[in-house]
Amino acid sequence: MKGTQRITLAALLLGGAAISYFSLRILFGRGRALPRLPWSGAPLLLLLAAVLFITAFNVNRRLEERRKNKDVSKKMDPLFLARLVLLAKSASHGGALLSGIYVGFCSTYLVTLGHLEDSSLIW
Repeated sequence: MKGTQRITLAALLLGGAAISYFSLRILFGRGRALPRLPWSGAPLLLLLAAVLFITAFNVNRRLEERRKNKDVSKKMDPLFLARLVLLAKSASHGGALLSGIYVGFCSTYLVTLGHLEDSSLIW
């Protein structure tokens, strides 16, 4: 499995931002109120990123120690490592897409707030 390319993550971020921005602009153009953005998702994503980082750091430390000592008796479960790689890859893709959605929401709110006389349409 190859590492995730930065261009893929950037495309997911920009795609999520564009889709959410234009869909919210269409909703607002039809006279509907913009939905509220749940901010509880951002801390949850940060917590997931911290857990993944700590887990990856511990696995990397164990692999480096094993390489340095040339100790083959301490084997790591290959299924655990494969699941960890899959989780990290899916988390990076999901994080980029959700970050793009948040960017689209924020940019829509900023653009909309500048053009409204009655801010009750947003809330």
